[in-house]
Amino acid sequence: MKDSEMSGPEIEDLMKFTGRQKDYYFNAGRYLNLFEKFKGTDRIIKYRLTPLGNTVCNLTYKDRQLKLVSLILSHEIFKELFQYILDSGEFPTKEKVIEIELKYNVCSPGAVATRRSGTVIGWLKWIFGLPNV
Repeated sequence: MKDSEMSGPEIEDLMKFTGRQKDYYFNAGRYLNLFEKFKGTDRIIKYRLTPLGNTVCNLTYKDRQLKLVSLILSHEIFKELFQYILDSGEFPTKEKVIEIELKYNVCSPGAVATRRSGTVIGWLKWIFGLPNV
């Protein structure tokens, strides 16, 4: 996608993703304003990097990792949970994440909130697991 837009099947083939995996990573990238979906002139849904995505893609490894952290922490839910970890010295429970998800109205209660809580914790663990870049 760095050099040109791609269709869903092209991404799935290149990355060896299932449709569900492609959707997950696309939605994560869209959340960070890195990817966008559009209908091409051939009427096929395609995916591409946003201008921000292009900028991030061209950064050095260190700067790219730091920019991703910055983009994640620009969202209130992550900012609050990041501070929670700094203050408490531990990662939040799924229940705590769900409470914050509902506070910021980022998803509906139930299965979606439970599933997304795992993703939120995973992203926070990724941030704290970064080597000294």
